[in-house]
Amino acid sequence: MLLHVVLMCGKNRSEQQKGFMSEKLIIYANQESYLSQDRIRVLERYGFKVTFCGCAADVLTMLKLPVEERPMMLITDAQLPHDKELSTTDTNDGTETGLALYRWIREQEKTFPVIIYTSSKRLVAELSELEDEFLEVVDDCSQGDTVNEICVAAQLLS
Repeated sequence: MLLHVVLMCGKNRSEQQKGFMSEKLIIYANQESYLSQDRIRVLERYGFKVTFCGCAADVLTMLKLPVEERPMMLITDAQLPHDKELSTTDTNDGTETGLALYRWIREQEKTFPVIIYTSSKRLVAELSELEDEFLEVVDDCSQGDTVNEICVAAQLLS
């Protein structure tokens, strides 16, 4: 599924969108920066510029940039600290902030690629049921598998 999503992300975007978005910029969101360093290094080896965001407010700031500076993809943990724009209810007190960010993004743009990783079997099942070819859900129970899937995404998007 991830291979399909990433291939579609590059091919279905209009030429205008491709020309304006920062094609190599990816947001990587996780509240624990030390746990993200290996994944970020892998993405950088594939030529991506990775901006780390530790909370939803930082992600939203990046997503509201002018289109030519906006990232091409969001990779986010399901659990992130939320902010004023995302309510406690929307984020389930922070345990589903990644899902709230996904919903916010879909209100703005239907084809913006989002990868949400989580160790919650319930969230994996719930998100996997959504019919969205620009959303990938990664079961984060195995660190190695998550890193490999991110590598595949980076390689296919380059």
